[in-house]
Amino acid sequence: MQIAHPVKFETIVGSNNLVEHMHEDDVALVGETVRRQYDADKQSRSQWEDRYAEAEKRVMQLAEEKTWPWPKASNIKFPLITIATLQYHARAYPALVPSGYPVKCRVIGDDPDGKKAQRAKRVSEHMSFQVMEEDAQWEDSTDKALIVQAIMGCAFKKTYNSSSRRCVVSELVMPKDLVVNYWAKSLETAPRITHVIGLSRDEIEERVRRGLFARVASPSAPDDASDEDTPRSMPVSSVITEAENEISGIQPPAADDDMPIMLLEQHCWIDLDGDGMREPYIASVRADDGTLYRLVARFEDDRVERNEAGEIVRIEPEQYFSKLEFIPAPDGSIYGMGFGMLLGAVNDAVDTAMNQMFDAGTMSNLGGGFLARGIRLKGTGEYSFKPQEWKRTDSTAEDLHKGIYPLPVREPSGVLFQLLNLLIEWGARIGMATDAATGENPGQNQKVGTTEAVIEQGEKVFNGIYKRTYRAMKREFRLIYRLNYLAKPLSGRFDYADDTGNGGYALWEDYFESNKSVLPSADPTIASREKLVQRNMTIRQLAGSMPGYNRYAVERRLLESMEVPNIDEIFPKPGTPGAQQPSPPPNVMVAQIKASVEKAKIEAADRRHQLELMENARLNQAKIMQLEAQALKLRTEAGVAENGQILALMDQELRAAKQFQDQLTGAIAGYSQIFDQMAQTQSGASNGNTPQQGTVGGMANPAGNAGVQGVPQG
Repeated sequence: MQIAHPVKFETIVGSNNLVEHMHEDDVALVGETVRRQYDADKQSRSQWEDRYAEAEKRVMQLAEEKTWPWPKASNIKFPLITIATLQYHARAYPALVPSGYPVKCRVIGDDPDGKKAQRAKRVSEHMSFQVMEEDAQWEDSTDKALIVQAIMGCAFKKTYNSSSRRCVVSELVMPKDLVVNYWAKSLETAPRITHVIGLSRDEIEERVRRGLFARVASPSAPDDASDEDTPRSMPVSSVITEAENEISGIQPPAADDDMPIMLLEQHCWIDLDGDGMREPYIASVRADDGTLYRLVARFEDDRVERNEAGEIVRIEPEQYFSKLEFIPAPDGSIYGMGFGMLLGAVNDAVDTAMNQMFDAGTMSNLGGGFLARGIRLKGTGEYSFKPQEWKRTDSTAEDLHKGIYPLPVREPSGVLFQLLNLLIEWGARIGMATDAATGENPGQNQKVGTTEAVIEQGEKVFNGIYKRTYRAMKREFRLIYRLNYLAKPLSGRFDYADDTGNGGYALWEDYFESNKSVLPSADPTIASREKLVQRNMTIRQLAGSMPGYNRYAVERRLLESMEVPNIDEIFPKPGTPGAQQPSPPPNVMVAQIKASVEKAKIEAADRRHQLELMENARLNQAKIMQLEAQALKLRTEAGVAENGQILALMDQELRAAKQFQDQLTGAIAGYSQIFDQMAQTQSGASNGNTPQQGTVGGMANPAGNAGVQGVPQG
C-alpha cells in the first residue's frame, strides 16, 4: 500500500485520530486495504473454521434430524466433550483465579533495605484491585475464557484502557472474532490482527463525540433511506455463523436501525510518513463498505529506536492481546487444539455406535417382515398394537401363520457394546474424566494413598496446560502494568478503595519499565485445595520444631488455604487491636521447661545447703552458750587460779566456735541476698519488665529465711 500524501511523523505520534490529517484518497485506500487483508487472513484459516463449526455443534449437542436408516432414527449426542471440559474447568478456575490477590510480583535481585518488597506489595495489591474490583467483568471473562480454551483450543483476552468505563479493561475475545493469519507464529510477530467488533449506532456516535472516531459520510444510514434501502451490517458470513444460527435455530434479523454495525479493528503496519519503514497502527474500518472511522498510532515515542543520523531503526508496537492456549497445534498454526478437535472423531464414533445399538433395539422391539400374497389385511401394511388390542382380519389363523415372515433382526451387538465402552474409556482418558477424577469411588479395596497417587499422575497431563495458561495470565498482567505506566495520574499516585473504605495506593514510579527489579506475574503454583492445606500443615509443623519462621504468616497461609472467611477477626495481625502474644514454638517451650526444672533443682540444693548452714549455726550457737556458761560456773565456784588452765582451754575453744559462727552467719547472709535478688527479678518479670543481664531469676525467697532466726551475733 502506497500512501500518496504522507503525514509527518510528529503528527502521527501526537494525533488521536489520523483520519482528520489524511487525504480522502488515502483514507479510502486504507479502508479498502484493511478489508482485503482481513479477507486474506480469513481465507487462510478456512479449514480451521470448518473444524470450529463442527466443534460447536458437538458441544451444543445439535441433534439434526436423520433420514437414514429411516426418518427420525436415533440421533443421540454423547456429552464426551462436555464432560471433559467441565472437568478441566472445575480444576483450572479455582487454581488460576484465587480469591485473594491474583496478581503476584517477583522481586528480582537483592533487597537489603526491603524497598523492592514494599514496591512489589504496592503493585500487587493495586493491580489485584484493578482486576477484581474496578474491572467488574474480568473474573467473568476469565471464567468463560477457560471454557472456550478447553473446547476450541485457545481464547484471547484484549487489555486496554477504556475511556467510557474509565479503567483498565481485560475482556474475552472469541477465537472466531480474532482473525489472524493461520500460519502466524505468535501474536507479537503476526503481520496483522483483526478484531471483529459489533457496535450499535449509539456506541459509534459516542466514540465520534469523544473524538475517537471521525464523523465521515457513510452509506449505512442516509437520512432519506427507507427500511428496504438500509444495508445490512451483520457479522461476516462464514461457516461458523451459519453453524451458530443452526444451533440456536434463528435466522439473521431483518435490517433495521438497531442492527449492530460490524467493524474491523485491525492492528496493522502502514508506511504513513513515506520514509520507507512501516509503522504500527490501529485501523477501525466498517466491514461492509470499508469506511475508515479511525487510524491511530500503535506505539509510544519511548519505544522508537533511532540511529545516530536520527533515522528510525525500529519501532516496538504496543500489544493489546494475550492468548490462552490449551494445546499447541501440531501443524504450527497460531490457533491451538482443544477437546472439540481432540475428541471430535472419538465422540462421533461413540455417537455412531450408540445410535446403531438404539436402532437395532428399535427394530428388535417393533419388528417387521414380509407378507405373502393372499394375506387379506386392512391398511397399507403398517400395523401398531396397543396393550390388550386384537385386530380383525379376513384371513384364517393358518393363512396368517404361513403368510407372515418376520424380518430376521438381531439383538444389539455385544461386541459393539464392548467397543462403545472402549471408545468412551479412551475418550475419558484424553479428557481426564476417569472415575477417580470425577469423584466416583474407585473401589472398596483401593487404598487412599494409591488413589491420590493415580489422580496426581493423571493431573500431570493438565499441568502443562496450566503452565501455558499462567504464562498467558502473566502476559495479561504485564499489559496492565504497561497501561498503568502510560496512564500517569496528576497526583503521581494511584489511590483506590472499595465500598467499605479499605484501600491503598501505588506510586506511578512503581510502574517504571526502566526498573526491572519488580515484575508482575501469576502465581506459578498449581495445587488443589486439599494439597494446599496439606502443604501448609507441613510448613506449620516445621515452624513448630525449628526457630526462624514467621509464625503469623505460616498460620495465616494455612487459614487462607482452608478458605476461612474474615481471618483478621479470628486471627488479627500482631500489633493490631485484639492481637495475642504468640506462644513460642513447642521445642522452645520444652527447652524452657527443662531449664526451669534444672534451675529449680539448683535452687532446691541451695536451699538445703542454707538450711544445713542455719542448723549448724544453731548448734554452734548452743555450743558457744554452753561453753560460756561452763566458764562462768568455773570462775564462780573455784576461781581463776585453780581452774586457769581449764579456763584457758575453754576460752580457746570458745573463740574458735565464735569464729566458725561468724563464717556460718556470713554464708547464710550471702544466700539470703541471692534469694532476695531472685525474688526481685521474678517480680519484675511478672510485671512486664525485662530482667537485666547478669541477674539470676528464680523462685521467691520463702518467708522466714531472710536470716538465721534466734542466733545472737557476737
